[in-house]
Amino acid sequence: PTLANIITYECDYPTYSDKTGIQKAKGFEVTFVSDTDTGKAYMSGSNGSTEVSLFMRSDKEGVNVLEMTNSGNMMLTTILFSGQSVHSRNSVIMGEFVASQYYGICEIK
Repeated sequence: PTLANIITYECDYPTYSDKTGIQKAKGFEVTFVSDTDTGKAYMSGSNGSTEVSLFMRSDKEGVNVLEMTNSGNMMLTTILFSGQSVHSRNSVIMGEFVASQYYGICEIK
């Protein structure tokens, strides 16, 4: 049997911006786990775990992680191999945009 190569991205986002400007985030942390053998990736955070899609950037400098919620909202996280990361939430709730962007650092293990 072969051993899968598991890559973990432990991300912490201390600041974010929304329509009111830049703010301090209160303990927003997300972990992504990628199994390079199966090609599957998962995100775990304060709301549990969910399968996500992980794509290598064409410039080979990082990865993009896409989450599509059951309601059709999209969350995109870009993680550079330097550790820099941006997590963007593009949500619509009751016909109104509720968008935000988080800025942080990911430890890649």
